[in-house]
Amino acid sequence: MSEAFERLPRVGRFFLTRPRDDRHGCLVLILAADGDGRPLDLEALRAQVGSRVGLLPSRFRRRLADCPFGLAPPILVDDPAFSVERHVERLEIGAPEGQAGDGWDAFDAALCRFVREPLDQSRPLWRMVVAEGLPGGRSAVVVKLHHAITEGEGALASIGNLLFRNDPAPEQATGGTPAPEPGRLRWIGLALGHAAGRSRAGLAALARGIGAWRDPAAEVARWRATRAACRRQLGGRRAASPLRAPVGPRNAIAVAVCALETVQRIRAAQADPLTFDAVVLAAIAGGLRRWFQERGLEPREQVVQVPVSVARRGLGVTKDFVEMPSLMVVPLPVGEADPAERLRRLGRITAERAADAPALQNLFGLLTLLPMPLYRRAAGRLYDKAPHFHLASLRGPAATLRVRGNPVELAYIPTPVRGELALRFAVLTLGGTLTVTLSCDPDVVVAPERLARHIEGALAELAGPEAESSPSTTPGPSGSVLAADRPLASNQEKPRPA
Repeated sequence: MSEAFERLPRVGRFFLTRPRDDRHGCLVLILAADGDGRPLDLEALRAQVGSRVGLLPSRFRRRLADCPFGLAPPILVDDPAFSVERHVERLEIGAPEGQAGDGWDAFDAALCRFVREPLDQSRPLWRMVVAEGLPGGRSAVVVKLHHAITEGEGALASIGNLLFRNDPAPEQATGGTPAPEPGRLRWIGLALGHAAGRSRAGLAALARGIGAWRDPAAEVARWRATRAACRRQLGGRRAASPLRAPVGPRNAIAVAVCALETVQRIRAAQADPLTFDAVVLAAIAGGLRRWFQERGLEPREQVVQVPVSVARRGLGVTKDFVEMPSLMVVPLPVGEADPAERLRRLGRITAERAADAPALQNLFGLLTLLPMPLYRRAAGRLYDKAPHFHLASLRGPAATLRVRGNPVELAYIPTPVRGELALRFAVLTLGGTLTVTLSCDPDVVVAPERLARHIEGALAELAGPEAESSPSTTPGPSGSVLAADRPLASNQEKPRPA
Protein backbone atom coordinates (compact mmCIF):
# COMPACT_ATOMS: atom_id res chain seq x y z
CA MET A 1 0.00 0.00 0.00
CA SER A 2 1.40 3.40 -0.95
CA GLU A 3 1.86 6.19 1.62
CA ALA A 4 -1.10 8.53 2.08
CA PHE A 5 0.92 11.55 0.98
CA GLU A 6 3.93 12.40 -1.14
CA ARG A 7 6.74 14.86 -0.60
CA LEU A 8 7.59 16.99 -3.60
CA PRO A 9 11.24 16.84 -4.64
CA ARG A 10 13.09 20.06 -4.02
CA VAL A 11 13.35 20.81 -7.72
CA GLY A 12 9.56 20.36 -7.96
CA ARG A 13 8.95 22.85 -5.13
CA PHE A 14 11.09 25.35 -7.02
CA PHE A 15 8.23 25.78 -9.50
CA LEU A 16 5.56 26.61 -6.89
CA THR A 17 5.11 30.39 -6.68
CA ARG A 18 1.82 31.21 -5.03
CA PRO A 19 -0.77 32.74 -5.23
CA ARG A 20 -0.61 33.01 -9.05
CA ASP A 21 1.39 30.22 -10.59
CA ASP A 22 1.78 29.64 -14.32
CA ARG A 23 4.82 27.37 -14.13
CA HIS A 24 3.29 24.80 -16.41
CA GLY A 25 3.79 23.39 -19.86
CA CYS A 26 1.24 22.59 -22.55
CA LEU A 27 1.10 20.17 -25.46
CA VAL A 28 -1.29 20.79 -28.38
CA LEU A 29 -2.32 17.88 -30.60
CA ILE A 30 -4.22 18.69 -33.79
CA LEU A 31 -6.15 15.57 -34.80
CA ALA A 32 -7.65 14.58 -38.13
CA ALA A 33 -10.91 12.69 -38.37
CA ASP A 34 -10.67 8.92 -37.97
CA GLY A 35 -11.12 6.40 -40.79
CA ASP A 36 -14.91 6.82 -40.63
CA GLY A 37 -14.69 10.62 -40.83
CA ARG A 38 -15.47 11.15 -37.14
CA PRO A 39 -13.66 13.70 -34.93
CA LEU A 40 -12.49 12.88 -31.42
CA ASP A 41 -15.34 12.26 -28.98
CA LEU A 42 -15.01 13.92 -25.55
CA GLU A 43 -16.83 11.20 -23.61
CA ALA A 44 -14.79 8.45 -25.24
CA LEU A 45 -11.58 10.32 -24.35
CA ARG A 46 -12.74 10.69 -20.75
CA ALA A 47 -13.36 6.97 -20.56
CA GLN A 48 -9.87 6.22 -21.91
CA VAL A 49 -8.15 8.66 -19.54
CA GLY A 50 -10.17 7.35 -16.60
CA SER A 51 -9.08 3.79 -17.35
CA ARG A 52 -5.41 4.77 -17.53
CA VAL A 53 -4.84 7.50 -14.96
CA GLY A 54 -3.90 4.84 -12.41
CA LEU A 55 -0.92 3.93 -14.62
CA LEU A 56 0.60 7.35 -13.88
CA PRO A 57 2.42 8.33 -10.68
CA SER A 58 0.09 8.97 -7.75
CA ARG A 59 0.75 12.72 -7.90
CA PHE A 60 -1.63 12.89 -10.88
CA ARG A 61 -4.46 12.10 -8.42
CA ARG A 62 -3.15 14.22 -5.55
CA ARG A 63 -3.49 17.88 -4.67
CA LEU A 64 -1.28 20.28 -2.75
CA ALA A 65 -1.70 20.58 1.01
CA ASP A 66 0.02 23.22 3.16
CA CYS A 67 1.63 22.44 6.48
CA PRO A 68 0.12 24.50 9.32
CA PHE A 69 2.13 27.67 9.99
CA GLY A 70 4.43 26.82 7.09
CA LEU A 71 6.65 24.60 9.26
CA ALA A 72 7.27 22.18 6.38
CA PRO A 73 7.01 22.42 2.59
CA PRO A 74 3.70 21.61 0.88
CA ILE A 75 3.01 17.95 0.23
CA LEU A 76 0.72 16.09 -2.14
CA VAL A 77 -2.27 14.32 -0.61
CA ASP A 78 -4.98 12.21 -2.22
CA ASP A 79 -7.79 14.33 -3.65
CA PRO A 80 -11.08 12.80 -2.42
CA ALA A 81 -12.97 14.80 -5.07
CA PHE A 82 -10.78 13.60 -7.94
CA SER A 83 -12.70 12.73 -11.08
CA VAL A 84 -11.68 12.59 -14.70
CA GLU A 85 -14.65 14.81 -15.62
CA ARG A 86 -13.07 17.69 -13.65
CA HIS A 87 -9.77 17.32 -15.51
CA VAL A 88 -10.85 16.42 -19.05
CA GLU A 89 -13.19 19.13 -20.29
CA ARG A 90 -14.37 20.84 -23.44
CA LEU A 91 -12.49 23.96 -24.55
CA GLU A 92 -15.05 26.69 -24.99
CA ILE A 93 -14.41 28.41 -28.32
CA GLY A 94 -16.03 31.68 -29.29
CA ALA A 95 -15.29 34.36 -31.86
CA PRO A 96 -12.14 36.28 -30.80
CA GLU A 97 -12.95 39.51 -28.97
CA GLY A 98 -16.57 39.31 -30.03
CA GLN A 99 -15.74 39.50 -33.74
CA ALA A 100 -16.48 37.09 -36.52
CA GLY A 101 -13.61 34.86 -37.59
CA ASP A 102 -12.84 31.45 -39.00
CA GLY A 103 -12.48 28.33 -36.87
CA TRP A 104 -8.74 28.68 -36.44
CA ASP A 105 -9.03 32.29 -35.22
CA ALA A 106 -11.47 31.25 -32.53
CA PHE A 107 -9.34 28.27 -31.53
CA ASP A 108 -6.21 30.45 -31.45
CA ALA A 109 -7.83 32.93 -29.06
CA ALA A 110 -9.17 30.19 -26.77
CA LEU A 111 -5.81 28.43 -26.77
CA CYS A 112 -3.94 31.59 -25.76
CA ARG A 113 -6.33 32.11 -22.85
CA PHE A 114 -5.94 28.49 -21.75
CA VAL A 115 -2.14 28.63 -21.88
CA ARG A 116 -2.02 31.73 -19.67
CA GLU A 117 -4.46 30.44 -17.05
CA PRO A 118 -2.77 29.05 -13.92
CA LEU A 119 -3.77 25.60 -12.76
CA ASP A 120 -6.15 25.34 -9.81
CA GLN A 121 -3.92 24.28 -6.91
CA SER A 122 -6.87 22.86 -4.98
CA ARG A 123 -6.92 20.03 -7.57
CA PRO A 124 -4.24 17.72 -8.99
CA LEU A 125 -1.92 19.86 -11.07
CA TRP A 126 -2.91 18.88 -14.59
CA ARG A 127 -5.73 19.52 -17.02
CA MET A 128 -6.81 18.39 -20.47
CA VAL A 129 -9.26 20.08 -22.84
CA VAL A 130 -10.78 19.04 -26.17
CA ALA A 131 -11.56 21.52 -28.95
CA GLU A 132 -14.26 20.33 -31.32
CA GLY A 133 -15.54 21.55 -34.68
CA LEU A 134 -12.23 22.74 -36.14
CA PRO A 135 -11.90 23.21 -39.92
CA GLY A 136 -11.67 20.10 -42.06
CA GLY A 137 -13.37 17.88 -39.49
CA ARG A 138 -10.42 18.24 -37.15
CA SER A 139 -10.33 18.38 -33.37
CA ALA A 140 -7.60 19.21 -30.85
CA VAL A 141 -6.44 17.97 -27.46
CA VAL A 142 -4.51 20.38 -25.24
CA VAL A 143 -2.76 18.98 -22.15
CA LYS A 144 -1.47 21.22 -19.35
CA LEU A 145 0.96 19.84 -16.74
CA HIS A 146 2.55 21.70 -13.85
CA HIS A 147 6.34 21.50 -13.67
CA ALA A 148 6.06 20.63 -9.96
CA ILE A 149 4.74 17.14 -10.78
CA THR A 150 6.58 16.27 -13.99
CA GLU A 151 8.59 17.84 -16.79
CA GLY A 152 10.45 17.13 -19.99
CA GLU A 153 10.44 13.57 -21.23
CA GLY A 154 8.62 12.45 -18.08
CA ALA A 155 5.70 14.69 -19.03
CA LEU A 156 5.63 13.34 -22.57
CA ALA A 157 5.73 9.76 -21.27
CA SER A 158 2.75 10.47 -18.98
CA ILE A 159 0.76 11.96 -21.86
CA GLY A 160 1.66 8.96 -23.99
CA ASN A 161 0.35 6.58 -21.33
CA LEU A 162 -2.97 8.43 -21.29
CA LEU A 163 -3.49 9.08 -24.99
CA PHE A 164 -1.30 7.06 -27.33
CA ARG A 165 -1.25 3.52 -25.95
CA ASN A 166 -3.54 1.00 -27.60
CA ASP A 167 -3.13 -1.94 -25.23
CA PRO A 168 -5.97 -2.59 -22.75
CA ALA A 169 -5.51 -0.86 -19.41
CA PRO A 170 -5.27 -3.19 -16.38
CA GLU A 171 -8.28 -3.29 -14.09
CA GLN A 172 -6.32 -1.83 -11.16
CA ALA A 173 -5.34 1.26 -13.19
CA THR A 174 -8.00 3.53 -11.67
CA GLY A 175 -5.89 4.61 -8.69
CA GLY A 176 -7.69 2.99 -5.73
CA THR A 177 -9.49 4.57 -2.78
CA PRO A 178 -8.22 8.04 -1.69
CA ALA A 179 -6.43 8.13 1.67
CA PRO A 180 -7.30 10.81 4.27
CA GLU A 181 -5.15 13.91 4.68
CA PRO A 182 -2.49 13.71 7.43
CA GLY A 183 -3.69 14.66 10.90
CA ARG A 184 -2.12 17.16 13.29
CA LEU A 185 0.37 14.72 14.78
CA ARG A 186 1.45 13.58 11.34
CA TRP A 187 2.00 17.19 10.30
CA ILE A 188 4.19 17.72 13.37
CA GLY A 189 6.17 14.65 12.39
CA LEU A 190 6.56 15.98 8.86
CA ALA A 191 7.80 19.33 10.15
CA LEU A 192 10.35 17.66 12.42
CA GLY A 193 11.36 15.32 9.61
CA HIS A 194 11.82 18.26 7.26
CA ALA A 195 14.09 20.05 9.74
CA ALA A 196 16.08 16.86 10.34
CA GLY A 197 16.29 16.18 6.60
CA ARG A 198 17.65 19.66 5.90
CA SER A 199 20.23 19.17 8.65
CA ARG A 200 21.22 15.77 7.24
CA ALA A 201 21.48 17.24 3.75
CA GLY A 202 23.71 20.03 5.00
CA LEU A 203 25.94 17.61 6.94
CA ALA A 204 26.11 15.25 3.95
CA ALA A 205 27.12 18.13 1.67
CA LEU A 206 29.75 19.20 4.20
CA ALA A 207 31.07 15.65 4.40
CA ARG A 208 31.22 15.39 0.60
CA GLY A 209 33.05 18.69 0.46
CA ILE A 210 35.58 17.62 3.07
CA GLY A 211 36.03 14.25 1.39
CA ALA A 212 36.60 15.86 -1.97
CA TRP A 213 39.58 17.76 -0.61
CA ARG A 214 41.45 14.52 -0.08
CA ASP A 215 42.70 15.25 -3.58
CA PRO A 216 43.28 19.03 -3.35
CA ALA A 217 44.64 19.39 -6.86
CA ALA A 218 41.58 17.75 -8.45
CA GLU A 219 39.17 19.79 -6.30
CA VAL A 220 40.92 23.06 -7.12
CA ALA A 221 40.77 22.17 -10.81
CA ARG A 222 37.04 21.34 -10.52
CA TRP A 223 36.14 24.69 -8.99
CA ARG A 224 38.37 26.57 -11.40
CA ALA A 225 36.46 24.89 -14.21
CA THR A 226 33.19 25.91 -12.55
CA ARG A 227 34.33 29.51 -12.23
CA ALA A 228 35.49 29.58 -15.85
CA ALA A 229 32.20 28.08 -17.05
CA CYS A 230 30.21 30.66 -15.07
CA ARG A 231 32.24 33.47 -16.56
CA ARG A 232 31.76 32.19 -20.10
CA GLN A 233 28.06 31.53 -19.80
CA LEU A 234 26.77 33.94 -17.16
CA GLY A 235 29.37 36.70 -17.06
CA GLY A 236 29.50 39.92 -18.98
CA ARG A 237 26.85 42.49 -19.65
CA ARG A 238 23.90 41.49 -21.79
CA ALA A 239 23.36 43.81 -24.73
CA ALA A 240 19.95 45.41 -25.17
CA SER A 241 17.54 43.57 -27.46
CA PRO A 242 14.13 44.46 -28.91
CA LEU A 243 13.06 40.93 -27.94
CA ARG A 244 13.49 41.53 -24.21
CA ALA A 245 10.95 43.82 -22.55
CA PRO A 246 8.36 43.64 -19.74
CA VAL A 247 5.59 41.24 -20.70
CA GLY A 248 2.09 42.69 -21.00
CA PRO A 249 -1.32 41.04 -20.70
CA ARG A 250 -1.49 39.65 -24.24
CA ASN A 251 -0.09 36.36 -25.44
CA ALA A 252 0.55 35.10 -28.96
CA ILE A 253 1.70 31.78 -30.38
CA ALA A 254 3.04 30.89 -33.82
CA VAL A 255 4.44 27.60 -35.10
CA ALA A 256 7.22 26.83 -37.58
CA VAL A 257 6.92 23.33 -39.05
CA CYS A 258 9.17 21.09 -41.12
CA ALA A 259 9.91 17.42 -41.67
CA LEU A 260 12.38 15.96 -39.18
CA GLU A 261 14.11 14.40 -42.18
CA THR A 262 15.21 17.90 -43.22
CA VAL A 263 17.24 18.34 -40.04
CA GLN A 264 18.75 14.89 -40.42
CA ARG A 265 19.71 15.67 -44.02
CA ILE A 266 21.42 18.92 -42.97
CA ARG A 267 23.41 17.10 -40.29
CA ALA A 268 24.44 14.33 -42.64
CA ALA A 269 25.73 16.82 -45.23
CA GLN A 270 28.26 18.39 -42.84
CA ALA A 271 31.89 17.30 -42.77
CA ASP A 272 32.11 17.73 -38.98
CA PRO A 273 29.67 16.20 -36.46
CA LEU A 274 26.74 18.51 -35.81
CA THR A 275 24.15 18.31 -33.06
CA PHE A 276 20.38 18.59 -33.51
CA ASP A 277 20.38 21.74 -31.35
CA ALA A 278 22.97 23.42 -33.59
CA VAL A 279 20.79 22.99 -36.69
CA VAL A 280 17.67 24.30 -34.95
CA LEU A 281 19.55 27.27 -33.50
CA ALA A 282 20.99 28.08 -36.92
CA ALA A 283 17.46 28.13 -38.37
CA ILE A 284 16.26 30.38 -35.54
CA ALA A 285 19.22 32.71 -36.07
CA GLY A 286 18.46 32.89 -39.78
CA GLY A 287 14.77 33.50 -39.11
CA LEU A 288 15.56 36.27 -36.64
CA ARG A 289 17.89 37.90 -39.15
CA ARG A 290 15.15 38.02 -41.79
CA TRP A 291 12.58 39.21 -39.22
CA PHE A 292 14.86 42.01 -37.97
CA GLN A 293 15.49 43.19 -41.54
CA GLU A 294 11.77 43.07 -42.32
CA ARG A 295 11.10 45.26 -39.27
CA GLY A 296 13.82 47.73 -40.28
CA LEU A 297 16.08 46.71 -37.36
CA GLU A 298 19.77 45.92 -37.44
CA PRO A 299 20.41 42.16 -37.12
CA ARG A 300 22.53 41.82 -33.99
CA GLU A 301 23.73 38.90 -31.90
CA GLN A 302 21.01 37.46 -29.67
CA VAL A 303 21.60 35.25 -26.64
CA VAL A 304 19.50 32.12 -26.08
CA GLN A 305 19.47 29.84 -23.04
CA VAL A 306 19.09 26.12 -23.73
CA PRO A 307 18.63 23.37 -21.08
CA VAL A 308 21.18 20.56 -21.00
CA SER A 309 20.38 17.19 -19.46
CA VAL A 310 22.76 16.06 -16.73
CA ALA A 311 21.90 13.52 -14.02
CA ARG A 312 20.66 15.13 -10.80
CA ARG A 313 22.33 13.38 -7.91
CA GLY A 314 21.16 13.73 -4.33
CA LEU A 315 18.15 15.96 -4.99
CA GLY A 316 15.48 13.35 -4.30
CA VAL A 317 14.34 13.46 -7.91
CA THR A 318 12.14 10.71 -9.30
CA LYS A 319 12.49 9.29 -12.78
CA ASP A 320 9.69 11.66 -13.92
CA PHE A 321 12.09 14.58 -13.58
CA VAL A 322 14.60 13.63 -16.24
CA GLU A 323 15.86 17.11 -17.09
CA MET A 324 18.71 18.74 -15.21
CA PRO A 325 18.60 22.40 -14.13
CA SER A 326 21.83 23.01 -16.01
CA LEU A 327 22.06 25.06 -19.16
CA MET A 328 24.13 26.50 -21.92
CA VAL A 329 23.97 30.15 -22.92
CA VAL A 330 24.51 30.43 -26.67
CA PRO A 331 25.19 33.64 -28.63
CA LEU A 332 23.31 33.43 -31.92
CA PRO A 333 25.22 34.98 -34.86
CA VAL A 334 22.17 36.79 -36.22
CA GLY A 335 24.42 39.34 -37.88
CA GLU A 336 26.13 36.68 -40.01
CA ALA A 337 24.77 36.79 -43.56
CA ASP A 338 26.14 33.41 -44.73
CA PRO A 339 23.85 30.53 -43.62
CA ALA A 340 26.63 27.94 -43.88
CA GLU A 341 28.94 30.03 -41.70
CA ARG A 342 26.15 30.52 -39.12
CA LEU A 343 25.73 26.75 -38.99
CA ARG A 344 29.47 26.11 -38.62
CA ARG A 345 29.82 28.69 -35.86
CA LEU A 346 26.86 27.32 -33.94
CA GLY A 347 28.24 23.81 -34.28
CA ARG A 348 31.43 24.93 -32.53
CA ILE A 349 29.68 27.11 -29.95
CA THR A 350 27.10 24.53 -28.88
CA ALA A 351 29.77 21.85 -28.48
CA GLU A 352 31.85 24.16 -26.27
CA ARG A 353 28.92 25.40 -24.20
CA ALA A 354 27.40 21.95 -23.69
CA ALA A 355 30.74 20.81 -22.27
CA ASP A 356 30.33 23.46 -19.54
CA ALA A 357 27.04 21.98 -18.28
CA PRO A 358 28.58 19.55 -15.73
CA ALA A 359 30.68 22.38 -14.30
CA LEU A 360 27.63 24.62 -13.97
CA GLN A 361 25.92 21.77 -12.16
CA ASN A 362 28.35 22.35 -9.29
CA LEU A 363 26.95 25.87 -8.88
CA PHE A 364 23.33 24.71 -9.02
CA GLY A 365 24.16 21.96 -6.52
CA LEU A 366 25.30 24.60 -4.03
CA LEU A 367 22.11 26.59 -4.55
CA THR A 368 19.97 23.59 -3.56
CA LEU A 369 21.40 23.83 -0.02
CA LEU A 370 19.84 27.27 0.44
CA PRO A 371 16.43 27.74 2.09
CA MET A 372 13.74 27.48 -0.57
CA PRO A 373 12.93 31.25 -0.83
CA LEU A 374 16.63 32.03 -1.36
CA TYR A 375 17.10 29.05 -3.68
CA ARG A 376 14.15 30.12 -5.84
CA ARG A 377 15.34 33.71 -5.98
CA ALA A 378 18.99 32.91 -6.73
CA ALA A 379 18.23 30.23 -9.31
CA GLY A 380 15.60 32.44 -10.95
CA ARG A 381 18.11 35.25 -11.34
CA LEU A 382 20.66 32.90 -12.87
CA TYR A 383 18.16 31.45 -15.32
CA ASP A 384 16.82 34.83 -16.43
CA LYS A 385 19.90 37.07 -16.20
CA ALA A 386 21.88 36.07 -19.26
CA PRO A 387 19.54 35.37 -22.19
CA HIS A 388 17.35 37.43 -24.46
CA PHE A 389 15.03 34.41 -24.71
CA HIS A 390 14.77 30.73 -23.72
CA LEU A 391 14.56 27.61 -25.86
CA ALA A 392 13.32 24.22 -24.66
CA SER A 393 13.66 21.01 -26.67
CA LEU A 394 11.76 17.74 -26.38
CA ARG A 395 12.06 14.57 -28.46
CA GLY A 396 9.06 12.29 -28.92
CA PRO A 397 8.55 9.04 -30.82
CA ALA A 398 8.97 9.07 -34.59
CA ALA A 399 6.09 6.65 -35.21
CA THR A 400 2.68 7.79 -36.40
CA LEU A 401 0.53 8.53 -33.35
CA ARG A 402 -3.24 8.33 -32.90
CA VAL A 403 -5.63 9.31 -30.15
CA ARG A 404 -8.53 6.85 -30.18
CA GLY A 405 -8.05 6.29 -33.90
CA ASN A 406 -7.67 9.98 -34.78
CA PRO A 407 -4.22 10.60 -36.35
CA VAL A 408 -2.06 13.39 -34.96
CA GLU A 409 -1.46 15.88 -37.79
CA LEU A 410 0.42 18.49 -35.81
CA ALA A 411 1.87 18.74 -32.29
CA TYR A 412 3.44 21.79 -30.65
CA ILE A 413 4.31 23.21 -27.23
CA PRO A 414 3.01 26.67 -26.29
CA THR A 415 4.31 28.17 -23.04
CA PRO A 416 3.38 31.19 -20.90
CA VAL A 417 5.69 34.20 -21.14
CA ARG A 418 6.48 36.19 -18.03
CA GLY A 419 8.81 38.79 -16.53
CA GLU A 420 11.02 40.46 -19.10
CA LEU A 421 11.41 37.44 -21.38
CA ALA A 422 8.85 38.36 -24.02
CA LEU A 423 9.79 35.48 -26.35
CA ARG A 424 10.20 31.76 -25.71
CA PHE A 425 10.88 28.94 -28.15
CA ALA A 426 9.91 25.29 -27.67
CA VAL A 427 11.12 22.59 -30.06
CA LEU A 428 9.26 19.29 -30.40
CA THR A 429 9.85 16.29 -32.62
CA LEU A 430 6.90 13.92 -32.83
CA GLY A 431 5.73 11.54 -35.53
CA GLY A 432 8.51 12.53 -37.92
CA THR A 433 7.67 16.26 -37.77
CA LEU A 434 9.64 19.08 -36.17
CA THR A 435 7.79 22.07 -34.72
CA VAL A 436 9.33 25.25 -33.31
CA THR A 437 6.72 27.07 -31.23
CA LEU A 438 7.09 30.80 -30.61
CA SER A 439 5.28 32.04 -27.50
CA CYS A 440 5.50 35.79 -27.06
CA ASP A 441 3.98 39.11 -26.14
CA PRO A 442 2.75 40.34 -29.57
CA ASP A 443 3.25 43.95 -28.51
CA VAL A 444 6.99 43.23 -28.19
CA VAL A 445 7.49 40.55 -30.86
CA VAL A 446 5.33 41.98 -33.61
CA ALA A 447 3.95 39.59 -36.26
CA PRO A 448 5.26 36.34 -34.71
CA GLU A 449 3.74 34.35 -37.57
CA ARG A 450 6.18 36.11 -39.92
CA LEU A 451 9.06 35.05 -37.68
CA ALA A 452 7.78 31.45 -37.82
CA ARG A 453 7.70 31.56 -41.63
CA HIS A 454 11.24 32.99 -41.69
CA ILE A 455 12.51 30.15 -39.48
CA GLU A 456 10.98 27.65 -41.93
CA GLY A 457 12.68 29.50 -44.78
CA ALA A 458 16.05 29.56 -43.00
CA LEU A 459 15.87 25.82 -42.36
CA ALA A 460 14.99 25.17 -46.00
CA GLU A 461 17.92 27.38 -47.02
CA LEU A 462 20.27 25.22 -44.95
CA ALA A 463 18.84 22.08 -46.58
CA GLY A 464 19.56 23.28 -50.11
CA PRO A 465 17.81 24.75 -53.17
CA GLU A 466 15.38 21.85 -53.59
CA ALA A 467 13.98 22.22 -50.08
CA GLU A 468 13.93 26.02 -50.28
CA SER A 469 11.85 26.01 -53.44
CA SER A 470 9.24 23.56 -52.06
CA PRO A 471 5.94 24.98 -50.77
CA SER A 472 5.48 25.53 -47.03
CA THR A 473 3.24 22.61 -46.17
CA THR A 474 3.01 20.21 -43.30
CA PRO A 475 2.53 16.53 -44.19
CA GLY A 476 0.08 14.87 -41.85
CA PRO A 477 0.81 11.35 -40.61
CA SER A 478 -1.93 9.90 -42.83
CA GLY A 479 -0.75 11.73 -45.96
CA SER A 480 -3.00 14.76 -45.58
CA VAL A 481 -1.50 18.21 -46.05
CA LEU A 482 -2.08 21.28 -43.91
CA ALA A 483 -1.20 24.42 -45.84
CA ALA A 484 -3.23 27.63 -45.77
CA ASP A 485 -5.37 26.37 -42.89
CA ARG A 486 -2.46 25.25 -40.73
CA PRO A 487 -3.18 26.48 -37.18
CA LEU A 488 -0.94 29.38 -36.17
CA ALA A 489 -2.19 30.37 -32.75
CA SER A 490 -2.36 34.03 -31.79
CA ASN A 491 -4.88 36.33 -30.18
CA GLN A 492 -4.24 39.07 -32.69
CA GLU A 493 -5.44 39.38 -36.26
CA LYS A 494 -2.96 37.93 -38.71
CA PRO A 495 -2.73 36.91 -42.35
CA ARG A 496 -2.82 33.21 -43.13
CA PRO A 497 0.33 31.83 -44.78
CA ALA A 498 0.05 31.28 -48.51
